[in-house]
Amino acid sequence: MQEEVNKALACMKEHGVLLYPTDTVWGIGCDATDEAAVDRIFEVKERLPDKAFVSLVADLEQLNDYVEGDISPEIKELITTFERPLTVVFPKGKNVVRKVMPADGSIALRVVRDEFCQQVIRALGAPLVSTSANISGQPTAASYSEIEDAVLRRVDYVVNWRRLEAMGSKPSAIVKVLPQGGLEWLRE
Repeated sequence: MQEEVNKALACMKEHGVLLYPTDTVWGIGCDATDEAAVDRIFEVKERLPDKAFVSLVADLEQLNDYVEGDISPEIKELITTFERPLTVVFPKGKNVVRKVMPADGSIALRVVRDEFCQQVIRALGAPLVSTSANISGQPTAASYSEIEDAVLRRVDYVVNWRRLEAMGSKPSAIVKVLPQGGLEWLRE
């Protein structure tokens, strides 16, 4: 695994885009603080630039570096106890490329449960953009073998880790923290 972590880091240091396994599905990603790499993801996915991305962080502590304001103990507990991967949309983000966030300045973050992703993120020292490994509007690939050739050709590095494993194929649950308090479930 360490060799693949090193290769992923080398790719991202050159503003590259990865295809990599996550705790949900295979993802296309890059350093969420690298504008050139974020722009490349829009190209790879043929995605409109007004659509934001989810970013992965390694742990609860790292959330503080990318969320404006305090994160309540209740949200932290929800993240750690929810039965499956959970993406949280916080009202205001910071310290990532503006294009990662929607026009309202919110930020979607997930504390990733996958060890490979955690190691990459910790070594990178920044969140990892995570978007499904498909062309926008096409079905999400349920496994590595279902990823379209167009996606495989467009990324800069395909991580050679867990390619034969069946992925969860189910995206994360999504909850939005409302500015006035409370939660809104966007996907359960």
